[in-house]
Amino acid sequence: ADCATAALLWRRDPRMGWLWALLPLPAVESAANGHLEAAGALLVVLALGGSDVAAWLGAMLKLLPGVLLLRSRPRTWLLYGALSAAAFAPMLHSGLTRGFATYEANWSFNAGVYSTFAWLLGDGLLARRLLLGFGGLIVVTAVLNLRDRARLALWTFGSFVVLSPTVHPWYVLWPLVAALWLGVRAWVWFAALV
Repeated sequence: ADCATAALLWRRDPRMGWLWALLPLPAVESAANGHLEAAGALLVVLALGGSDVAAWLGAMLKLLPGVLLLRSRPRTWLLYGALSAAAFAPMLHSGLTRGFATYEANWSFNAGVYSTFAWLLGDGLLARRLLLGFGGLIVVTAVLNLRDRARLALWTFGSFVVLSPTVHPWYVLWPLVAALWLGVRAWVWFAALV
């Protein structure tokens, strides 16, 4: 998946393909640590190239790429929304919602913005909810104003990384792949430092 992502990015801009191939973060977090973000990044690149199926499959791995379907015709995203609901319906009674509640209330790691808000407010749950609302506002604004899938991906994925209470290194691969597609180097530096 990493090699295919590098090749597709290289086809768009050889420098960006080489950056994906040479940065340690993609290789370490996918090949060495076995995270699914390598497959997700490949699906995002295919979705940025126009594939709705890739956007949906990416959303089935992690929810983030699902926002790219909103750049499709309403009939398309309604179809994939129905398929996703059918796929996840059996899990609703399996304790999945308890898992999300536990994640929302307790998990925190490596989060600069969240940690600052939690400290200032003296309430981690309030900080989580405020940042979730702010992130939702950013995504809605991006969906309404950005026509380019890559820019929508960068704003959505970047907001997730910046505002999340839990920021594992492999989360940075999501905005990194969109940034490379667009040639935005700030995320490349951030990924290199991660």
